Amino acid sequence: MARSPNDRPPRTSRPRKDGGKPGSVRPGGAPAVLRKDDRFAGVFIVAGVLGLALAGTWGWGLARDVGMLTEVNDRPLQCRNVTGFQGFTEDVAVDRERGLVFVSQSWLDRAPQPRGQVSVLRLTDLAGAQVEALDATRATPADLRPLGLGLWKGADGARRLFVVSAGTEALGAAVELYGVDADGRLTHVRSVRDPLFVRLNDVVPTGPESFYVTQDGAAPRGSTAALVELANRSGTGRVIEWTGTAARVVADGLVLANGIALSADGRRVFVSETLGRAMRFYARDPATGAFVDDGRIQLPTGLDNLDVDPAGVIWAGAHPRLMTLGEALDPAREGSPIVPSQVLWFDPGTGEGPRRVNEAMSSPDGAPIPGVSVAVRVGNDLLLGSVVSPQLSICPLPADRTPEGTPLPPRP
Repeated sequence: MARSPNDRPPRTSRPRKDGGKPGSVRPGGAPAVLRKDDRFAGVFIVAGVLGLALAGTWGWGLARDVGMLTEVNDRPLQCRNVTGFQGFTEDVAVDRERGLVFVSQSWLDRAPQPRGQVSVLRLTDLAGAQVEALDATRATPADLRPLGLGLWKGADGARRLFVVSAGTEALGAAVELYGVDADGRLTHVRSVRDPLFVRLNDVVPTGPESFYVTQDGAAPRGSTAALVELANRSGTGRVIEWTGTAARVVADGLVLANGIALSADGRRVFVSETLGRAMRFYARDPATGAFVDDGRIQLPTGLDNLDVDPAGVIWAGAHPRLMTLGEALDPAREGSPIVPSQVLWFDPGTGEGPRRVNEAMSSPDGAPIPGVSVAVRVGNDLLLGSVVSPQLSICPLPADRTPEGTPLPPRP
């Protein structure tokens, strides 16, 4: 009698001749076919190994960029400290012709951050150990939280001071414009705000109403998203131009854009990339304001504010260990972490001349001034400000720490 397919006896698994189990390796090294769940397990293992490798690479890169792996040279300067300021001296601008010093002061380590101030002093005021740093802004505007400064000088001798303000959560960041009379008295002209203005940092004027301003990141300052940006070293930093009537982005992709400065002829722009640990160079068309990337210098430190001296040399405060700087600015910190300091100068090169960079000062223990955020050369002295201490330091420059006292490198 014929059998239907349904009458077939059920199959029984036969024992393998090699005595192994499915998925094992047969004699001779040939692998057996993997079961579906075994294949998924293999994928997960490979993904886990790759994840660990990527995490290790990410962690090493972050440790490098925040200075955890940086050895700080011990090359301090003999400085004289000046106190009496009402906040950390985050930025300084000097009018060398009139002998005036403008000092931005904010308590960056407090939450909520109180109103800051800008003081105007004479260079002769810094001869003593203490100054009376009064608020030259006349309490206008009420939400001033000053960061970077920029001084504009017109052909007719008129002056204007541009002040980046972190502002408040309600009003947001702004650039404040002040008129400056011959004695340094400030008169508030206007507040410039724009939807593009988020996390502003430093400013350089290009006219009585126009300027470039750096944006160090895209997320609101102090937010979780901002911390993620920093941890990932996201290239969300930008340079924004305010033409006097409108804002536009002229450079982007920067990893924490910070200081900005302009050459005397207005044809070159210099931008410090703090977490990217680089100095950026741009060619600029004075007529249109357009930028063209002109290279960068990679560094083992995080640059802060920039100042161009009368010889065209760029001076920068720098943070070789950004991790300790972040700890010092944390409102919830315990104790006082040691914040190293560093000052670099850059010869941007002209024509066929080489670009040079050298170290003018470095202090692993932050003495005599921790967290140097700005360095301005006045004659044979450096005037230093701090992002973590309410003081200025006046430091005579040894000849071998100056550009003119440093031999040019040999031409290739």
